[in-house]
Amino acid sequence: MERKEIEQLAREENKTFLKISRVPTHIKDLFTEIAEGEFCGDYGMALREFLLGYLEYQRVKEVLLDKEFMTYILENKPKNEQKEVTEEPKKRQTFGDVLEKRREELEGGKKKWMI
Repeated sequence: MERKEIEQLAREENKTFLKISRVPTHIKDLFTEIAEGEFCGDYGMALREFLLGYLEYQRVKEVLLDKEFMTYILENKPKNEQKEVTEEPKKRQTFGDVLEKRREELEGGKKKWMI
């Protein structure tokens, strides 16, 4: 192979190569564990999914923290929705609850990760 061909192959390889520095070991281990379990070891798809989730979270957070929007929603509720609820609503388990439960489980033993 000629030198130009080798350089071209190296450039093409670098298009899909990603090196991340200064990642704590426990975060790396958690990422690889999730990528192996949920994405069959496809780190690129795992990273893509995490980024999409993060971006969606930022959009939702922006809307929820918009005081003018929340004020508008609260002031314009239909009257039948403003009645007090006497029954206590059932609590749904969220991703944050799962993380908190995992964190509590790990409190007794060796901590693998922290968020």
